[in-house]
Amino acid sequence: PQSLHLKWLNGVLLAESGKIEDAIDAYSEIQEINSAIPTVVNNLADLLVTYRTDAESLAMAVQLAEGLRQRPQPEFRETYGWVAFKNGDLDTALEWQIPAADELIGNALAQFRAGQILGAAGQFDLARARLSAALEATQPDDISLREQVSAQLSRLDDLEASAVLQ
Repeated sequence: PQSLHLKWLNGVLLAESGKIEDAIDAYSEIQEINSAIPTVVNNLADLLVTYRTDAESLAMAVQLAEGLRQRPQPEFRETYGWVAFKNGDLDTALEWQIPAADELIGNALAQFRAGQILGAAGQFDLARARLSAALEATQPDDISLREQVSAQLSRLDDLEASAVLQ
């Protein structure tokens, strides 16, 4: 049998190569063996809430993320806030993800998520600044994230225009 470290590394590589369901399976397998590895909990919760929409996966992500919020690492608190946002809890997302993203200023994904959360909260200037920071921090070869950030900037313009009309 593979060591847990190799299984974790396999999950990372699967996620990075876009094989999300396989990565979820790999992290879930580790979780069954040892549920106390924070990096595995973080990665599994993040993948579940980002790539699945079914109630069972979202509930599992919430359960997993609950154990992350008191950890000192900003990456774990960022995931906790993101899980809250994806489950419709904007206040918790603002309380947890945004301060964590402040500590992860060079992390394009954290800044992208902060921009989405701030945009949903109607804080358009702050959202635009976070999305611009996400574009700056995005690796040149990460075309998918670059496109997602650009699309979110366009949606933000539409959201702001709608808010002005109301």
